[in-house]
Amino acid sequence: MTGEADEGARGSFRRGLRLGVPFAVVGFFLSVSFGVLARQAGFSVAQASLTAMIVFAGRRSSQRCRSWASAVASRPR
Repeated sequence: MTGEADEGARGSFRRGLRLGVPFAVVGFFLSVSFGVLARQAGFSVAQASLTAMIVFAGRRSSQRCRSWASAVASRPR
């Protein structure tokens, strides 16, 4: 009886993994695009990571990155 339960659990896990792969791929490409945008805006890796952790809203992250970059660029030195 336990063997059947294990097979059912493994099958469910594999099915969930298979269904989750498209979301992981999309998340990866969104993360890479945000990283490229942040580096172009002059953010360090730590700043980009902190921004990604604080502002987790898809498109809002890239908009916030651009607005912060323009605020820093327009700041008198």
